[in-house]
Amino acid sequence: MNKIQFSVFVLLVIIAYLILDTYDQKSMNDNIALKHAIEKAELITVRADGKGSGPSSFTDETNDTESFILVTFWASWCIPCLKEADALNELDESLQNKIKIWGVASMDEINQVKKSEFIRKTSFDIYFDQNDQLADFYNVNNLPQSFLFDQTGRFYQHFKQAIESHDVEILNKLLH
Repeated sequence: MNKIQFSVFVLLVIIAYLILDTYDQKSMNDNIALKHAIEKAELITVRADGKGSGPSSFTDETNDTESFILVTFWASWCIPCLKEADALNELDESLQNKIKIWGVASMDEINQVKKSEFIRKTSFDIYFDQNDQLADFYNVNNLPQSFLFDQTGRFYQHFKQAIESHDVEILNKLLH
């Protein structure tokens, strides 16, 4: 390979990187509006803490400027989701005023969700993504996955697998 061919190759690699980076930024920017995504989804409240009942309360809470929001996707058949429940409870208890956790059941049947062990093990609000619209919006193909949003509802962090105790420690330090 001569110098010209090498230079062209390097230039093509840089251009490809810039295109892919721009695509990633655009797709993330398209996916950051939590309120917009929730408004389009058909969510059914399975368990709420009494502050509201139904998808409208789910979107209203995004106006709360004091709390981060962790949206965690799970299913009744998902073994890692059940294991994640303890860490989510720990996070919910340790950061009560700094974070709200919303469990969103997807890729499941509502009757299975209502009687699942995950619900018995957790205390935060649970919603059912009846047509998997919210999961599709965030491109959730495997479970569990969680998305952390800041106080304005803008994307902050994506957890591509179960949240564990070490993640709770990191989030405690980050949000305190």
